[in-house]
Amino acid sequence: MIYFHPSYSTSLFNQDIMIKLQDLAGEVASKGTLCPAEVSGTRPDWESWIVAATKRRTLFAAYLFDNIVSCGTGLPCFIGSELASLPVSASKVLWEARNRQAWNTAYNLHLSQWNDGELLISELWPQPEADPAVRQRRIERWLSSVDEFGMMIYAVTAVTYGP
Repeated sequence: MIYFHPSYSTSLFNQDIMIKLQDLAGEVASKGTLCPAEVSGTRPDWESWIVAATKRRTLFAAYLFDNIVSCGTGLPCFIGSELASLPVSASKVLWEARNRQAWNTAYNLHLSQWNDGELLISELWPQPEADPAVRQRRIERWLSSVDEFGMMIYAVTAVTYGP
């Protein structure tokens, strides 16, 4: 809130705030960011998935904000390669499911659509060793169901690395 306040000045921005944000991200990551069922390609319980998906979104948001502040203050920005193995944000239908039954139905569909494994954040980064056509199809499949947060993640990576 301080950063986006109209009277914000980079000289006034407290570096302690960024350190605390980084500490928060570290704490979130240290507790795990995937459900065991996600790793095995099965449906987790709703509550576990909500916690894991929220942790991943928190990490992505923390990195984005850290880079916004770094860019605004002339410091280098980082890719966050330690996040490479995390799935990108889930579909809008999964994220906005209002009850367990709707989420279970949506997750079953999700599993059938992603039987080749969920799209990882690193797949949005340049990958010279990957087949570009396969990679593009996976990205387009993800984009067809993504929510606003996922679209923001995509927009940042597309601006950073090109389409």
